[in-house]
Amino acid sequence: MKDSDWAILDTLYREPNITKAADLLFMTQPSLTKRLQQIEKEFTTTIAIRNPKGIVLTAQGEYLAIKAGEMLRKFKEIQQQIMEMNDGNKGTLKVGVNNSYGRFRLPSLLNQYKTMYPNINFEIASGLSSDVLKMVNLKEINIGFIRGDHDFHGIKQLISVDPSYIVSKKEIPFEDLPYIPRIEYLVDPLTVKLLDHWWYEHFTVPPLKGLVVNHGDTCREMIANGLGYGIFLVPEFIEGAVGLYKQPMLTKAKKPFTRNTWMIFNNDSCKIPFVRNFIDFVCTQTNSTK
Repeated sequence: MKDSDWAILDTLYREPNITKAADLLFMTQPSLTKRLQQIEKEFTTTIAIRNPKGIVLTAQGEYLAIKAGEMLRKFKEIQQQIMEMNDGNKGTLKVGVNNSYGRFRLPSLLNQYKTMYPNINFEIASGLSSDVLKMVNLKEINIGFIRGDHDFHGIKQLISVDPSYIVSKKEIPFEDLPYIPRIEYLVDPLTVKLLDHWWYEHFTVPPLKGLVVNHGDTCREMIANGLGYGIFLVPEFIEGAVGLYKQPMLTKAKKPFTRNTWMIFNNDSCKIPFVRNFIDFVCTQTNSTK
């Protein structure tokens, strides 16, 4: 059995759906299915049975999954103790990051940090902020970078406060927005609620739904082709955009409508020297740019 196999069994116990479990494990569905079949062959038993709603673990599968969880927790405990004994100059830092922060800001931070600590390695997982939050809560990563004021019971460090913009090919009178198609890109549920709250502070009718795309860059290109307007809570998506009209978003009180970016981590992470070093480094860098 590989270490990753124990993680597979533990994940299937917590999420009895091949597709969702594969996403959590950052695997493809065929790869997960194949690996599960190999585990069943190794133990000469059936571990899971498929049904229309997902999978059901057999008695043998449930027993193996519970033991897998126990072994993983024990291994993490041992790993934690060893890391706390190190001097902070070596290690593998597991970081989860919101897609846009991972694209635009994290690379520069990592590059600067590697010049100071060349023996530190990084494992990066990206996704929506809600995905990163879940990974931190499950202690699958040491540190997370998220956008938006999500509920979190660990430690939060404010990284930046970013303005938001209404973007269109040409100027649109604010009162006309409900009658122009809005082009949307994929954001987490908290951001959807935030935008809905802002909208209904200003308008009594819902927005006119236009295209829905996967990425901010695609949204920007659709706007550039005159297919509607977009709301951007990530300024980097529109930096350098030529020929587009940017209208700052304001609250009902006429203050800038902003969104916070946070670095989040659990108390246990602070005890690991190389994680603590990185936390201190990020705090220093972000404070110097405010």
